[in-house]
Amino acid sequence: MNADNQDNVRAAEYVLGLLSVSEQRDFEKDMAQRPELRATMWHWQEMLSGLDTFVDPVKPSENLWRRID
Repeated sequence: MNADNQDNVRAAEYVLGLLSVSEQRDFEKDMAQRPELRATMWHWQEMLSGLDTFVDPVKPSENLWRRID
C-alpha cells in the first residue's frame, strides 16, 4: 500500500472512530503538520457524515449496558 492509500485509510478510520487513542494522537499530530492529510480527513468527514441519517436510533437494553460495564 502506498503512502496516499495509507493516508486515505487512516483518515477514514479516524473519522469512523476506529483508531486507538495513541493512533488518534499520532494522526492528529500528522494532520497538524500536513494540510493535505487534514483535507483528506475532511473529505471523509463529509462523505460519511450522512450515514447516521438513514438509521433510526436504537436504545440499548439494560442487559447490554451491564455487559459493557
